[in-house]
Amino acid sequence: MKIIDTHAHLQSEEFNAILDDVINRLGIVEKVFLATSHISDIKKACEIAHKYDNLYFFAGIHPHYASEFKIGDLDTIEGYLKDEKCIGIGEIGLDYFYNYAPKDTQKTLFSNLLDLAIYNNKWVSIHIRDATKDAIDILSTKENLKAIIHCFSGDLDLLKLALEKNYLLGIGGVVTFKNSLIRQNITKIPLKNMVLETDAPYLAPVPKRGKINEPSFLQYTINALGDLLEIETIEIAQITYTNSLRVLNDK
Repeated sequence: MKIIDTHAHLQSEEFNAILDDVINRLGIVEKVFLATSHISDIKKACEIAHKYDNLYFFAGIHPHYASEFKIGDLDTIEGYLKDEKCIGIGEIGLDYFYNYAPKDTQKTLFSNLLDLAIYNNKWVSIHIRDATKDAIDILSTKENLKAIIHCFSGDLDLLKLALEKNYLLGIGGVVTFKNSLIRQNITKIPLKNMVLETDAPYLAPVPKRGKINEPSFLQYTINALGDLLEIETIEIAQITYTNSLRVLNDK
């Protein structure tokens, strides 16, 4: 059995001293896709991806940093898209929970980065928090977009759009949290649209909640999915692995 972690931040400082150990503990995780948040973050993720054969990276600007965006950053990201280890743009999106950047600034940057991905025929990894309506409004206008909705919350309006657009939906440790919306709505998500993720070092699954998350902890997420969906974990692994390869094979 092999699986892919489609969203992790192994370039984060939490892993500076333990990255080799984390890679050695991957277990059934065959590949990891790194998501990035700002320009300097992309540089570090790129370096790590070239150090380890089984790591790849997205180049993106998180909505938290939308106010720091400079026009030249689009050229920088487009330059990274030419790198053999770069699989797309991300993580990008909208975050109205913290509102570290004005909503209009976030929306403009999100739309521009989606257009850049479409122009370059690249995948995007999308972060949406407390901003579902505006995200749907923007995404509804984008044709031929190849997208993963990172850390899918279980919102049914967003699910409807994602299925219409054939997006992939990232399922991570939150599905092990007892009262989470995604746990309640997980049976509504077709396996053909599902990929696995950790968001490491964040959102560690039960029974590792509160610890530094890492790709090997995906074992707990896939076990929870097996219980909730009443499907053998090997079948979930095979389908989500194939889904994740879409990102690598069509980059």
